[in-house]
Amino acid sequence: MIHLLNRQIEIITLLLLKDDYCIANNLADALSVSNRTIRNDLSTIKIFLKQFGAELKAEPHKGYKILVDLNQKQEILKSLDAAKSLSQQEIIKAISMLVLSDTNITYESISQHLDLSKQTVAKYIEEVEVYLAQHNITLNRIKGKGVSLEASEYDIREMMKLILPNEEIDAYLINIAEKTFANSSSLSIASQIIMDIENKAKVRFYELRRLETLLSYSLYRVSIGKIIDCKSIPDKAKKNQIDENYLLYYETLKMMPLPEEEKKYLLSILLASKVKYLDRIYDDESDARKLAEFLMKRLQLLYPFSEEKKEQFLNGLTTHLSVALYRIRNNIPIKNELLNQIKISISLIYLYTKQQLLSQEEKYDVMFDENEIAYIAMYLASAFETSVKLDRRIKVLVVCSFGTTTSAILDSRLRQLITECEIIGPFSKVEADDYISKNDVDLIITTHDDSYGKVPSIVVNPLLNQEDTDYIRARIFQISYEKMCQNFMSSYVKQDDNMTKSISIKDLIAVNNIQIMDSCNSWQEAIEIAATPLVESKKIEHRYVIAMIDAVNQLGTYMVLLPETAFVHAGRESGICDDCCSLLVLKKPITLGDVNGKSVRNIIVLGVKNREQLTMLDLVSIFQKDENREMLASKDIDIDTILSLHN
Repeated sequence: MIHLLNRQIEIITLLLLKDDYCIANNLADALSVSNRTIRNDLSTIKIFLKQFGAELKAEPHKGYKILVDLNQKQEILKSLDAAKSLSQQEIIKAISMLVLSDTNITYESISQHLDLSKQTVAKYIEEVEVYLAQHNITLNRIKGKGVSLEASEYDIREMMKLILPNEEIDAYLINIAEKTFANSSSLSIASQIIMDIENKAKVRFYELRRLETLLSYSLYRVSIGKIIDCKSIPDKAKKNQIDENYLLYYETLKMMPLPEEEKKYLLSILLASKVKYLDRIYDDESDARKLAEFLMKRLQLLYPFSEEKKEQFLNGLTTHLSVALYRIRNNIPIKNELLNQIKISISLIYLYTKQQLLSQEEKYDVMFDENEIAYIAMYLASAFETSVKLDRRIKVLVVCSFGTTTSAILDSRLRQLITECEIIGPFSKVEADDYISKNDVDLIITTHDDSYGKVPSIVVNPLLNQEDTDYIRARIFQISYEKMCQNFMSSYVKQDDNMTKSISIKDLIAVNNIQIMDSCNSWQEAIEIAATPLVESKKIEHRYVIAMIDAVNQLGTYMVLLPETAFVHAGRESGICDDCCSLLVLKKPITLGDVNGKSVRNIIVLGVKNREQLTMLDLVSIFQKDENREMLASKDIDIDTILSLHN
């Protein structure tokens, strides 16, 4: 069985849909990898295609082409759609899991376990070595024998926790665990421990599969004589949190034939796992009302809204939260089809909602997933946006020099077109310059191609054609969204719990992930360049870069949250290997987006893996300061200055 990487699926799809030959250089450029990587991929692809009777033909000076008939092509494309493609990070984690499970494992056995070729295993073993070394584990490669580990038993156990994250565990990794350490013996004991504790403590564990797997791993290590040494455990890890469940949990482990340190380690895994208390009587309606009141108070700290709106807001949010709490407490999952769109189009409100809900999980004995968070964020965003729009209208200055009648027609049509805006004028150029020198203006609509300093302007036909009206509407929406984001962040950073939170860019972005350039040829190239340090350090895969570009194409310029500043990201499942962030500063701005684009100088690429990660809010709190953006626009901007910028 051949497991394909997402990159290899992209190559096959590209070759199938291309009528002519494609040279390796073009493939390497398109996927931002080396020619050597492409040649390795093509070797794997050649074997894969044989299953379908298809041939990968290579011609000197021409390149590569897949020879197939129509039926074979459809069969291959269908297979690719259904294929479980492995990311580079999944392969690295899978090999690491096997290495951590066997005291002396060979390339041959790794190859058999993972259905990978020996060449693929050999290719990734160096990356596994680096991955483990970051966590105090030395991988020894013994020629002709295989690999072994040098590390404390505690570090080895903790490494398995990192491979199996708190988020939903990949079924592929669970399958590997079941083939190795999570055998029937260790798994049945782990399951019995969990069942006994759940019955005694009257709880239900969330993330059950991860908990079973981690307990199984510890029991397996004990069974092969690998015992945790008390001296190797860090002092902070020895201080188990003695909570109301400690003694109840210990009762289950007390009679087990395990060293005391092993019991304590199992307890640390169990106590760190979130639970639902079965003996607590829940009132979803009452809890929903209290949670709604909490969220309303937090939202009003950002932007107070009228008394008459409060009750309406509370009633609507209570109804929604009541259903959400019922679903969570009864393990009824829900899928939000708009999840990724919400996370991009109202990213600040989504993150703020997430921050507030995570702070209340323990109090209400729940664990909010991102689907529920997204629905609640939509409701909060609606209330916030409505309040801001009512109180802070966009100021549009109209400039027309074609005479009184033409100016009157233009003014009349604009007032019908953008009723939500405050329209000033129409003025002549001289009058406009005088007004701008004394007043703030958000946008200028003019019939002449004149300069108005930093105030953005749109040149239109005095009679307003359809193209003009479409562009004006889009531009008004962009300005409105941008102002809302600025209002949100200026209020957010003034909250009591954020006022003393000093954050610099150096706290959030590594120096190697910051770049300064004069210009780029396109916004797509700018995103590619901004993401390059993260791709090269294997924090994200190249498909994540493609997903970010697709997000801009599909959703427009929502990622431009502040003037000249875009926070570019995509879904967690699109190829994020680890939490990460990078920054590209352009001395000459580019226009982000092919339709109704926005001028952008600063491009921040975000990859968020951890559900509790809220880096974007911290970054926006830095970039929302006018003086910081002015420094970034300086022709003398340098890396040290960027690192020193703070909130």
